[in-house]
Amino acid sequence: MRILALETSAMSGSVALLEGDRLLVERTPADPTLRTAQWLTVGIEEALREAGWKPADVELIAVTLGPGSFTGLRVGVMTAKTLAYALSTEVVGVCTLQAIAAQGVEQAAGRPIAAVLNAHRGQLFAAEYRAQGDGLEEVRSAEIVEIEAWLAEVSGRAGKEDEPLVIGPMLGNLEGQLPAGAAIAEAANWEPRAATIGRLGWRKFQQHGGDDLWKLLPVYLRPSYAEEKRG
Repeated sequence: MRILALETSAMSGSVALLEGDRLLVERTPADPTLRTAQWLTVGIEEALREAGWKPADVELIAVTLGPGSFTGLRVGVMTAKTLAYALSTEVVGVCTLQAIAAQGVEQAAGRPIAAVLNAHRGQLFAAEYRAQGDGLEEVRSAEIVEIEAWLAEVSGRAGKEDEPLVIGPMLGNLEGQLPAGAAIAEAANWEPRAATIGRLGWRKFQQHGGDDLWKLLPVYLRPSYAEEKRG
């Protein structure tokens, strides 16, 4: 199956094309300061051209649902839904934290994987997974936690049987705050990648089929600033 994968939970994100699990093309913006809305369409066009695909060749679109950037997620999900409708193709959504955790499976070597993203306001988006066969079992669903509370829990589990491998782009902001000897994933795997979204989306589609195009929505876990102000 030919898959177009979109990762837009961060400021810029990435685009990938896959055939099943096999990655063909993965692109990020040449200018890392560009936001998703500024480059996503161009990134998709360039990836299709590089792979020699026409838009109609795409059979499945996989997109990150969040949590993450409010604007990035809106742009990514709306782009995925618009393309799926126009091309009459399937679409699946993937949790950002699950994708991050999947990138730490090999290093985790059987231990739990604690994935975190910056939720701002002294908080984290956090979830925990464990490798199960060729997939991931959700141990704790995505939630918002206080940074201090999360750090205290990681410290309390240090050296124990259930000590997790911690992973996620937020770790760069927590340098020096994690306990000595904490199991930290390689920095190259912290950022979610479109290739991972594509592989997880492919597995999800094989198991459950596509998502309902009309019901697919970003997962923010909290109202936006504008919504809170309006409330």
